[in-house]
Amino acid sequence: MTIRRRMRRTASSQELLKPGFLGRIPDEARKSIWQKIGSHHISKMLDIEEHNQQRFLLVVCLSIFSLLLITLTIFLAPKNPDLYKDIVQILISFAGGSGLGYGLRGRNDKKD
Repeated sequence: MTIRRRMRRTASSQELLKPGFLGRIPDEARKSIWQKIGSHHISKMLDIEEHNQQRFLLVVCLSIFSLLLITLTIFLAPKNPDLYKDIVQILISFAGGSGLGYGLRGRNDKKD
């Protein structure tokens, strides 16, 4: 479930006006801030948050891939170089295909 869907489902204007959401801002200032914040601002904040989540996922996937490659190099390369070569070739092909898919998705998202 994306953040945008969760936000639409859970946050109403009355919930956002509660003192805990905006901290210890006086009621008049809080209402003034809420009146100035439009749906465009909220959509922009949600887009930024979604982008941050995608970036985090990319970093996690790259870290796992790097850890797997280092582990294979340390433990498998000295014992069975032919198997190591085949596995590394498969992993690099997989990484290339994933990178291509990620890049194409980003390009298609920019077009829309």
